[in-house]
Amino acid sequence: MLSACENESEITPNKLPQETQELKTLLNKDTDADTRLAVYYQLYKNYRTTDLTQAAHYANQQRGLAEQLDNTLYLGRAYHALGALQEQAGEYIEAVNAYLHAIDAFEEIGYTAGVATDFNYLGLVFLHTEGYKDAIPYFEKAAETYREIGDLKNLSAVYSNLAICNTKEGNFTEAAGYL
Repeated sequence: MLSACENESEITPNKLPQETQELKTLLNKDTDADTRLAVYYQLYKNYRTTDLTQAAHYANQQRGLAEQLDNTLYLGRAYHALGALQEQAGEYIEAVNAYLHAIDAFEEIGYTAGVATDFNYLGLVFLHTEGYKDAIPYFEKAAETYREIGDLKNLSAVYSNLAICNTKEGNFTEAAGYL
C-alpha cells in the first residue's frame, strides 16, 4: 500500500557522534542527563530498522529519563518512537496510545510540528489497518496544523494520505481535490 510519511525534525546536539559504538561509549562515561537523552534517542534511531528490541530498549530508557527530568520534548519523542515501533510490530492499540501521549507532550511545549507529525502517524495506523474512515480526521488535523505552520512538504504528504483514504471510501471528488 502506498502512503506518505514525513520525518520528524531533528533537534540533537551537533557534537553527538552517529556511530552506535561511540554512542554506547558515551553512556558508559559520566555524561550529563541531557546528553544521555540525546544518546538514547540517537541509539533508538540507529536500531529502529535493524533491531526492534534494542530500539525499544533505548526508547524506553529515554522515556524513563525524560520523565525523571521532566523533559517534555524527549518524553514526546520517546512516545513517538514507541508508537512507531509498536505499529511496526502490529501492536496497533498500543501505537495509538503512544502517539496520543506524544501529541499531549508536544502540545504542552508548543512543538507544533511534532503534534502534526503524530496526528499523521495516527492516521497512518488506521490507513494501514484499512480503517480509512477513522484515519481521515487525524489526517485532516495534521493537514490543518501543517497549513498553519507553512510546512508545504509535509502538508503534501498528508494530502496524499487523505486522497488514498477518500479513494478507498469511494469519495472520489474529495480524493481528487486532495491530489
